[in-house]
Amino acid sequence: MSHLCLMHLPASGQRRLLTGRQAEVLELVADGKTMQDIALLLDRNVATVEKHLRGARDSLGVETTAQAVRKASILNQIFRLDAENAPAASG
Repeated sequence: MSHLCLMHLPASGQRRLLTGRQAEVLELVADGKTMQDIALLLDRNVATVEKHLRGARDSLGVETTAQAVRKASILNQIFRLDAENAPAASG
């Protein structure tokens, strides 16, 4: 039960690490999309997608995109559950 509460709470004093676009691009990478797929979906060029990924890696202080996906997920920066879309707690 506590893990459900923790998923909705960023660390105290934590500022938003990623921009909305950086989070969106990381989510698409995590879903297995290629750079070309992401560029097409967002109506941007591959260089712009790479720029967003580079910014995300820098913001998160990691070296690889895989590390960025993992850290952003742990920090609840991607795949966030909105309160209205969260599953109801049974009990």
